Amino acid sequence: MDEEQDAAVTAAREEAMEALAQPDAILEASVFDAIQKFIKSQGNPGKLVVQLADSYHGFPQMAELLRVWLETSGMPEEEINELIKSHAIAWIKQRFDARVVDDMITKRRQVSRSLSWLKSLMDGLSDNADWRALIFSLSESVDTETFFLDLAVKTMVEKGHFEEATKHKSIARQQEIFALVLARCVSAAIKATTASDRVHFTELVCTVGCISKVVYMFTQALLHRLQQELTSSPPAAVVVRNIADALEEHVTKQGHSVRDVSFLLNATTTGHEVTRIARMMHTQQMTMADVDTLHRLYTSDDTPPVSYLQNRGMLEMLTREVFVGSTNNEKHTLQCRYLLAFATCVLPDQEITQETHDKISQTLETLESVFSLLQPITKHSWINLSKHIHLPVVARGLVLFIERQLCDSSCFLNFVPSSPPLCLMLLEQITTRHPGLRPQVLAVLTRALEYKYAIDAITLSRVQRLLMSRLLHLASLGFAIPVLTYIAQKQADLDTSLVVFFVIEIVDHMQSPFSPEFVHHFVAIVGQERTVVGIKTKGDRVNACRSFFSSLLHTRGVSAQDKETLRTIIAKL
Repeated sequence: MDEEQDAAVTAAREEAMEALAQPDAILEASVFDAIQKFIKSQGNPGKLVVQLADSYHGFPQMAELLRVWLETSGMPEEEINELIKSHAIAWIKQRFDARVVDDMITKRRQVSRSLSWLKSLMDGLSDNADWRALIFSLSESVDTETFFLDLAVKTMVEKGHFEEATKHKSIARQQEIFALVLARCVSAAIKATTASDRVHFTELVCTVGCISKVVYMFTQALLHRLQQELTSSPPAAVVVRNIADALEEHVTKQGHSVRDVSFLLNATTTGHEVTRIARMMHTQQMTMADVDTLHRLYTSDDTPPVSYLQNRGMLEMLTREVFVGSTNNEKHTLQCRYLLAFATCVLPDQEITQETHDKISQTLETLESVFSLLQPITKHSWINLSKHIHLPVVARGLVLFIERQLCDSSCFLNFVPSSPPLCLMLLEQITTRHPGLRPQVLAVLTRALEYKYAIDAITLSRVQRLLMSRLLHLASLGFAIPVLTYIAQKQADLDTSLVVFFVIEIVDHMQSPFSPEFVHHFVAIVGQERTVVGIKTKGDRVNACRSFFSSLLHTRGVSAQDKETLRTIIAKL
């Protein structure tokens, strides 16, 4: 028994000595554990001191000496700091062990209850874009909750960097962090002073809300509860409801059937109409019998809640049926128009008065006027349609109609560059007047840009340039990030001359200040070798591009990687 104990003590002592023999062991956080283990296993203190001295190499001091040499050689301090940071980040990514870090913090807490050092560390990490990117990257690389990383992410979100957090699925791992990110996004959308900002924050909710099925249900449940809590503030409640609708639409486009779930979550009654509408939401189909039943219900003395018709999925189906429906049944068309007018004129939880009926009648007259202009569509029709786009429902319906027009193989058969289609001019007016419809207009333009028209190559090139100019108009309205994201994702499928045209137009017409996100997506476009080569062929614009790229280097918050890519591009030009 004594022999076994002696063997265990000897093994512990040798293990501790091995740890103390590592280079710069005295600088490691675990050195105290190794020292205690060595002493408890009857190690010689003198040998301990000698071992620590022998294993000391002074790598930190060597690094500091190298820094001094770089400064002496004339290297700018900013470049030195970036060099050190990039190497440190690479080293941390290679050696980081979340469990070891958490154990170290736990032991430090046992020695000292003060965690002021940890707070200072969290604040320092939160204040730098590169360190934040490192933390998010490390968080993505682990599969379980970790105290250090979760605390770091939470601190960053609390300090206002919630937009960066939405890009990482790991935030859904910790319910408190996810709820905090969601709350910040929704709050920012409610407080937004411009429609484009509200659309931006809504898109962030859509990004985080579709990480998984459970996350989607959790998000919709929170948004539903928040709507109920905001009954005393109708404008805020409307924003939250629009966010919930946008999230539903986003998930539906990914191929998931969730409209019936969202509808039932918000249903305030039960009965035949709820079941029928839920079925329509699920199948995304509206039969003549469905419309006839709904029309009978909403023209009766005891109408169901108007919120059922105001569900985004239901509104979309009604709008499509009115503006691009395939049926020629006049009764069906008139019923759809009435339901659409009712949905847009009646306010939830408010009594239907004579004034409400008057609004419904006026909207019906407008829909009838628009319908007469669309049957058939002429040059005169496009000009007169602009008089009716002040109504959001008409604007949305016309976007759908224009999409059908543009996505017709014969659309540009008689294309004349000096006289572009009037439908594109109407789209511009709609995007200027209705910021909330910009995502839908972007979808229409991108679909048209990718469409295979029955025209020759030269005409197709001119048409694509025209459509690209419409995307640039969207970008100029504060919708730049979605446009840049699309170009960055699809540039491999686009002609190089088209991408170069886009870049040069951005250089000529966009002015600072720019956000780090703008720079990141723009760099993803211009960083492609073929794009750089294409820019170099534009001799008279190369200097302007070089100057513009140089100005982006001074954008606050731009990552080190994006800066390095910009410097490489500038050098090539």
